[in-house]
Amino acid sequence: MNRNISKVWLIILTGIIIVVSSVLIIKIMDNNKLKERTTLLEKRVVSLKYNPYLNNIRIEAIDTLRSAGMDFIVYFDRSDCSDCELFDPLFNQYLNEKQISTIYRVDVKDKKMNLNDKEWGEFKKKYGFSQTPAFIYYSGDQINSIVEQEDDKPLNIKMFDKWYSDILE
Repeated sequence: MNRNISKVWLIILTGIIIVVSSVLIIKIMDNNKLKERTTLLEKRVVSLKYNPYLNNIRIEAIDTLRSAGMDFIVYFDRSDCSDCELFDPLFNQYLNEKQISTIYRVDVKDKKMNLNDKEWGEFKKKYGFSQTPAFIYYSGDQINSIVEQEDDKPLNIKMFDKWYSDILE
């Protein structure tokens, strides 16, 4: 009888060890994925933030440029946006190749995090975009042209290049 009880406890203890080990392994793997994703995100943000051809500005600067009647292009980016994560490295390379220095970049991540859904919708409407990434060509206070995701097709460099070439004509 004691032998059977010992076997049962051994089986239960073995099961507990297997479950705990599995949970720990999954947590370690998730933590490694999170670290990897964070590192990629940091590299992406740093590469855009310090690209010599891209002018990083705060959202308030757009209002100043618009009220001054200037013509300018703004790249609305969000550092926690999966479509932006795909687009940014290609855009960074494009900027470096073309040496375009006439585009302003605004990271709207903090705005999105600090606004409720209604306020976020009003914010996007005020500045003329519906999603990120998006590029808007302002002529003074008016939105002259915009390029962003089309239906379910994410924004890509080819779409941006065509749009940018069209507004330069």
